Amino acid sequence: MFKNGFILLFCGLLLILSAKAEAEDMALIPAGECTMGLSEAKLKEVVGTLGGMKKYHDSATPAHKVNLDAFYIDKYEVTNEEYKKFVDATGAAVPLHWEEEGG
Repeated sequence: MFKNGFILLFCGLLLILSAKAEAEDMALIPAGECTMGLSEAKLKEVVGTLGGMKKYHDSATPAHKVNLDAFYIDKYEVTNEEYKKFVDATGAAVPLHWEEEGG
């Protein structure tokens, strides 16, 4: 019985330590309301500034309020090399613009 309790305690400590290590590389985004999407005026501005056709941005309208739960996000960007390692390890599909060299 003592052995099983010790194993559970040890596993729990490992989980806590790994969660703490992850949290140090992540930022907590608090729960709250945000605006998702663009107004028609902002959509016209974006299309005019960046070029392109409005039809490619139509799914970005209308702007509307959404409530999000709190979540963590990585503090650091993923490099192309890191992403390629992920793709190679998992067999995940790559984006259409991904080049053979991995970038």
